[in-house]
Formats: sequence, structure tokens, C-alpha cells
Amino acid sequence: MSILTMIARKIYKNYWLVISLFIGILVTIILVSSIPIYTTGSLQKLVVSESERYQEENGTYPGIITHHTDWEKLDKKIDRVKLLEQLEKVNEKVLDQQVEMPKVEAATMLTSKALKGYRGSSDISMRNIHVVSLTNFEENITLLHGKHPTNSEDQKVIEVYIHDNALLEMDIFLGEEIRLTDQSLDEDLIIRPVGTFQAAEGTELYWPVSPNRFENTFVVAEDIYREQLLPLDEFVKEALLYSTYDYTNLDIKDASRLLPIQRILRNQTIRATENTEVTISSPMIGIVQHFLRQEGQFRAMTITFFAPVLVMLLIYLWMVAKLIVERQHAEIAVLRSRGAGKRQVAFIYFIEALFLCGMAILIGPLIGLMISKLLGSTTGFMEFVQRQSLPVKLTLDTYLYAGVAAIACLISVMIPVFMATRQNIVSQKRLHSRGHGQAVWHKYFIDVLLLAIAAYGWYMLRQSNYSASDSQSISIDPLLLLVPVLFIIGFALLAFRVYPWIIALITWIGRKKWPVPLYTTLMQIGRSSQPYQFFMLFLVMTISIGLFSANTAQTVYQNLEEQVRYQAGADIVLQQFWDRDIPIEMTKAGEMISEEDRRDNLRILYYEPDTSHFKDWPGVKQVAKVFQKSGASITNTQAPNNKEETHLMGIDTKTFGETAFFRSSLLSPNRHWYEYLNLMASENSAVFLSSALAEKLEVLPGEYVTLDWNMAQQAHFVVYDVIDYWPSWDPIENPYFVVGNLSYIQTSMAIEPYQLWISLEDDADRSELMAKIEEEELSLFSFRDVQKNVNDLSNDAYLTGLNGSLTLGFLIALVITFIGFLLYWILSLRARSLQYGTFRALGMSARQLFSILWWEQVLTTGVAIMLGVVVGKITSLLFIPFIQYSLGGQKQILPFRIFVEMRDELLIYCFAAVILIIGLAILSWMVSKIKIYQAIKIGEE
Repeated sequence: MSILTMIARKIYKNYWLVISLFIGILVTIILVSSIPIYTTGSLQKLVVSESERYQEENGTYPGIITHHTDWEKLDKKIDRVKLLEQLEKVNEKVLDQQVEMPKVEAATMLTSKALKGYRGSSDISMRNIHVVSLTNFEENITLLHGKHPTNSEDQKVIEVYIHDNALLEMDIFLGEEIRLTDQSLDEDLIIRPVGTFQAAEGTELYWPVSPNRFENTFVVAEDIYREQLLPLDEFVKEALLYSTYDYTNLDIKDASRLLPIQRILRNQTIRATENTEVTISSPMIGIVQHFLRQEGQFRAMTITFFAPVLVMLLIYLWMVAKLIVERQHAEIAVLRSRGAGKRQVAFIYFIEALFLCGMAILIGPLIGLMISKLLGSTTGFMEFVQRQSLPVKLTLDTYLYAGVAAIACLISVMIPVFMATRQNIVSQKRLHSRGHGQAVWHKYFIDVLLLAIAAYGWYMLRQSNYSASDSQSISIDPLLLLVPVLFIIGFALLAFRVYPWIIALITWIGRKKWPVPLYTTLMQIGRSSQPYQFFMLFLVMTISIGLFSANTAQTVYQNLEEQVRYQAGADIVLQQFWDRDIPIEMTKAGEMISEEDRRDNLRILYYEPDTSHFKDWPGVKQVAKVFQKSGASITNTQAPNNKEETHLMGIDTKTFGETAFFRSSLLSPNRHWYEYLNLMASENSAVFLSSALAEKLEVLPGEYVTLDWNMAQQAHFVVYDVIDYWPSWDPIENPYFVVGNLSYIQTSMAIEPYQLWISLEDDADRSELMAKIEEEELSLFSFRDVQKNVNDLSNDAYLTGLNGSLTLGFLIALVITFIGFLLYWILSLRARSLQYGTFRALGMSARQLFSILWWEQVLTTGVAIMLGVVVGKITSLLFIPFIQYSLGGQKQILPFRIFVEMRDELLIYCFAAVILIIGLAILSWMVSKIKIYQAIKIGEE
């Protein structure tokens, strides 16, 4: 009880320092506990979005699990009815145990083998047809014609359904009897289609296959099928048991239970049927398996993103704990001198720290939950958008991570305590009289060591270029964020080692000229620079890490977006269906014709649609005609045997330049790419060749080449230049490329369908454009909107995690730096009240006193901010280029470049300025409250 009382008194006596310490512990636990919350929510969002994309692209609902068995090779002794019942029970039991998603549909589809069909009593055979049954079939259809079948066990004719389209294709009538024969039937099976159907609205999830595919199929009521047809040997060819689940309600923590479903069902089905023809499939299982493999990497990447700010937090905790211990050095020394052991003294501080950590664990994960939602709403560094929040919740992992963070906090807090417990009254007084001495990191050359480690890390990152992954996904190497932090800290500490010498030099140079406030400040900083270094280090780290984070986020996103736009070519790329004529037949048999006449006779004649009205559509700025032809042949005119297959593009130079996305410096650092278009426009037969093709054909600018393709005229072109990049061209996949004037290609070779590249106004409404396309009833062969790809990029979980983590890290660093800034200066002013009071007593004006504070801020905070800017820019130049290998380096089409957004830098500078202004305001207010009599009283004490 006495220990608790002592702890309570300690907390009350230093409550504002304890609050600062608690804030640091709380922020650390919030940050660390948000890692599993965010990664789990992101993976769940990824699985759902990938499932939606799969459904959109493949037209198949991904939440379906199909259990297919082939019955053709079943032993005749096996009871089919009991076997089906057993399979259904096994299927239901396994899925109920393993799947936590809400079940939408569950049914069984039985399909017969191919049967011979005859109309009525005639011997005219029909196409081989199938007889099927589906569970709850009648509840999921709309009867179009006829009536619902009515059957009884003693009926010799089975009434059936037939799809409306199949009725027409099979050329039969409702009510007409169809006789089915097969060796598996003891007697012919007579069926009578009495009703046509189509799928009812809103039943898309019920159908395992589209009803439109029931072309040669009759549907029998399930009870009749199972009673009369299922028991027959070799009649049923396959059984399909399928269950549909609402994948949007998937909980990622239960997703791993989906993975063994295929193995369990397959093994149990094989044991029941003694048949290995079993297929268990589900798009959802494949998607979940893919993303669960990336969970560990994704979580490690998120931890890496948070690593810089975690380092700052631990340093902050150590600093605050050291301040608390320094204020209580005398009490610790007295306790040690009166017989208290080191462990007893340390235990008191341990209980205090444990209490603070416990409080932080109670509320930290709850705030981490909100932070995770904030991370999911970022679209860039310090950029937030309104989007659907991540599906986040607290899990056991959240509190495990919080516990690990609490242990790390305890260690950071207890280190200064253990160092202080080694002192008694005598040694404590001796240390106090000696002053601060040399900093630990300078005494043991930690700054040099950190720079050496950073240099080695930079070397390792550079070497990894040669083994860069071919993956297109984003996968940040942990070294890429850890090494820059070590470099920043090492560089800052090295600068702090040199800084006192610089101050001493400045002091010596102007020792007879400097005004009193500046000289006093220079002497103060020069003689005791160590106390300043803590908050200066925080400021340097905040500014430099902020700049590095902003440049990293901008560089990653801008490079990816630029590549997306480059590959797309323009805002909208579409191609219409063109009307055409059947090729003209050749002349009389045996008549000799020339190759040119033969090509003319067999050529498809296309009718070019009118495209002039596209320019007048809402939001359209410019429209360009772009002809693309793969498999064209190109020949060096001077060396006819030197022939290659290439990709040909035909353009109108003016509209193409006003429409296409392109980085001008890709062609030349000194010439705008419009100059290349003007060069091509000057000669109708001019072409540009890719450098790989020009080298292969051994042609130079000014020489001639011949182009042609199947059923097109040959034409001669003059090479005007050699290029390495061109809008939408992938030089990695297709190194051979030619671009020329569309008008010359159409006049000299052939007119074939081309694409329309459309450039939109900045404020264009794409919904109006889509409405116009529907209104015009255009028949489109292809359509691509680059905005969809850009939106997918913005919503990418990896990019969101990168932007959110870097943004959150910077904001936390700002908070910690501001608190550390105030802590240092408040303590410093309180400790120097006697000095300032003496200055006032000696006749120094308040203005001069404020000048001392001003110069002190300039030479500490101002220098730290400038140093942070310099270090941040150097760090960006050194380490950001390695990010290209984390983006699937060898698959990058465009050269990687570093993007620096001035808006982000100004935002960081504004935050730093706000810290400086608020700090100065608080310090000025405190100085203004210092009275001479208070200083004299402090001196007497």
C-alpha cells in the first residue's frame, strides 16, 4: 500500500511529464494495434473487390461451390438413390462446418447421358438430348407458354419443361410426345413437353449454368426424376451439387476454413463412389487462397511502413522517461543510500509504467480501429477522400500486437531507470557537478555506425537491382524504408557532432561585434549543445521523414498512373463494327491473274462509318483516328531478304498530338514530341521505326522500307527517325514497331477499321458520354475508359496502405515532435529562471530577453528544420530510385522518375512553421511572467 501511495505522489508531482509519457505509450499502442486491424480489413476488401471483378469479367458468380461427380463409370451394384443421398449429406455437412458465409442457394442438378430422341411414332431421329432435374426448379422460373407438368407414378408419359429457345431450335410443339431410347432403358421413355420457361428475374444466383444453354435439354420434376429415372443403371451421367454463398459477407479470419473444402469433399466422395472422376471447384476458394498467401507479406510491409515513426516513438519514450528520472535523481539517490536495492527502486517505476501501459492497452486498440478506417480513406500523401470504409474489427491479434508494443514501451521507459538506480547521493552529486559531458552517441560513434549500416543497406539495395522481381504487384522491400531512417538519424547525429564547432567558429569570428542577445545565445549553445540535440533530432527526423514519405507516395502513384495512361493511349479508346462486303470471287478457273489482281479480288471491302459527330459529343475535346495492325511485314528496300513482322500504327499527326497521353522527354530531353509529329507531317510517306526494328533491318533515317500485310497493297516509306517509346506501344512485349501517316496508309495500302482515341475536357461528365453512346446505339467492337484503370489504381489496397501508413506516420511524428519541443523548452525555461531573472536585474530589457529566445530558436529549431529539409532531399535522391524494383521493376515500360510535389513540401513546411510559432508564443508568455523577486528567491533556495 505504501508503494502505491508513493507512486500516486510521484505521478501527481510530475503529472504533466507523466501525461506526456502516457501519450507516447498510447500512440505507440494505437499505431501497432492498427496493423492487424488494417491488414485484415484490407485483405477482406481485396477479396471482395477481386470477386466482384471476377464476376464482371467472367459472368460467373464467384460465391458458388460446385461438387461434380461423373457417374458413367459407377459400378452397377451401387444404389444410385442412396449414393445421391449420401453425397448430399456429406456435401451439406462439410460446407456447414467450413463455410461461415450466409447461404443463398443450394441445389442438386442431375443430368442424363445423351439419349436418342424420336418424334412420336416416326423413325426420324432427333439430336441427342439430355433429361435433367434441378432442386426447386419451379420456384426459379417464369412459365411463358403452356402449363406446369402434372405427373403421377403410374403415368407412362412424363410431362416436362423445355426452354423457350430450345423449343424453336428443336422444331417441336408443346404437347408433342418424344420417344427416348438407350441401352440403359428397358423400354422407351416417353416425354411430353407441356410448358416453356425462362429464368425468373432475380434468380441469377440459382442457376449453375445459364438456362440459355439448355438447347437440347428437357427438365423433369425432381421427385419424378429421383423416383423413376435415378434408379436406372447408367442413365444418370453426372450429378452436380452446388451451393451459392454471399461472398460480400466473408470474414477474412474464417477464410482459411475454405481452403480444405476441395480436399475433404473429394476424399469423401471417392470413398463413397470408388470413382476418382470428382471435381470440386469454386472461384471464391481460388481468390481467397491467392490473397491469404500474401497476408504475411502485406502485414510485414505495413510494419515496415510504420517502422520510422515507431523508432521515433521509442526514442521519445526514452527521452521523457529520462526527464522524469532526472527530476527524481535526488529521491532515487536517497532511497539507495537508505538501503533500498536497485530492484526495489526499479520496481516502483515498473509498477508506474505498467499502470500506464495497461491503461493504454484498454483504449489504444479502440482508437486503432478508427485509425484503420482513416488509413483506408487515403488516396495520396495527406490526401483523404470519401470512400466506403474498410470492414475492420477488433480481433485477438489486435491485442497481441498491443501487448508486444506495451512490452517495447516498458523496456524503453525502464532503461533510464536502471541507469539511475546505479547512483547514490555522492555519485549523483558528482555527475551533476560535471555537467552533461559528451553525448552517448558521440562517445561511442553511434552516428558513424548508423551511417555505415545505411551505406551497406544502400549497397544491398543497389545489388538487388539485378535480381528484381518480375511481379507486377507492389511489394516494398523492408530495407527500402528502414535504411533511410538509419541514414537520417546517422546524418543528423553526425551534423550535431560538428555543429558545436561551427557555433564556436561563428562566436570567435564576431566575438567583438555580435550584439549581447546573439552572443549570449552562441555561448549558451556552444557550451552545452547536448540538451538541445534531443528535440532537434526529433525535428530533423519529422521534416526529413515527412519529405521522404511525401516524395515516396507521389513517386509510386505518379509512376503507376503515368504507365496506366501511357498504355491506354487516351481518355477513351473505342472501335466500332464496320460494315463490309464478302470478298470478290476470283475470275474464271484456270485463268492466270497477277498477284496484285488476286489481292484486289480477295480483299474485304470495309465501309468507313462517319465519325465527325463524335467531336460534338458532351465533354469531348478532340478525337483522333488511330489504325493498329499486328502482323504487318516490313522489308529493307535495299536488302529485300531482310524482312520482319511488325506492329503498324497509322495516325493523323495533328489530332493524335492533341489526344494522346505522352511524356515528351521519352523521345528526347531537348525536343518536344510535337516536333516529331511535325516532322512526320512534313512528308506523307514518313515513318518512325523502333530502335530494335531499325537495328534488325539495318536501316538508318533517310533510307526506305516497304510495308504490306495480307490482302493489302505494298507501299514504300521513308524512315524519318528512330524511337524508343510511343503512346500505347509496349517496347518490351513488342519490340518491333512502326508508326506512319494514316492518310498515306489508307491511300496506298488499304482502308481497314481503326480506333477512335478521344480526349475529354477536364470537367467532362463520363455518364453523359455513356448515355450518348447508348442513345446513338453504336455497335462497338471494343471500348476502354482509362479512368476505370486509374480508379482501380487509387483503390489498390497496397497503395492505400502505403499512403495511409506514411500519412499517419508523419502526423504522429508531428504530434510527438511538438510535445517534445514544448517539454524541452518548458523545462529549460524553468531551469534557467534564475539566469533570466539575473539578466533583467542587470538591466537587460524585455526586448533583449526575447531576442535571446529568438536567436536560440533560430540556431536550434531553425537549423533543425533546414537540416531536416536537406537530409530529406538527400534521402529521397538516394533511396527513392530503388522503389521501381518494388513495382515489378523489370515490367516497368516507362523509365522510372522521382516526383516531387511542391504542395506536399509546402504542407510540411507549414506544419514546421506552426510548431515554431506556437512554441515561441508559449515561451514568450512564460518569459513575460518571470519576475525578478522570483529569480532571487530561486537563487537563495
